[in-house]
Amino acid sequence: MSTAAPRYLQIIVNQLYADVSQGSVRYNIATKADIAIIATAANGSKMTKNYRANYSIEGAFQASNQNIADAVNSVLTDTIADMSQDTSIHDFIKQNAR
Repeated sequence: MSTAAPRYLQIIVNQLYADVSQGSVRYNIATKADIAIIATAANGSKMTKNYRANYSIEGAFQASNQNIADAVNSVLTDTIADMSQDTSIHDFIKQNAR
């Protein structure tokens, strides 16, 4: 990051995982996403915003790689949707750009 930049953002993926448990006739996939955005203004002011989401799904027999990928994509999509609706980072950057 350049010190000449008026502001910058860091996006940190703290956790993104799927916990899969399987029985003889059923599976459960529990996913979690924890993402932080750190905004730093030219004047040194910082704002950290955390976004978290959980998602779980059950199904019959065994979980496939596609089932797991779909569950992870769902929790990540939910987290990104929350981030896109939150204006606090935008407002912070706007207030500190002067």
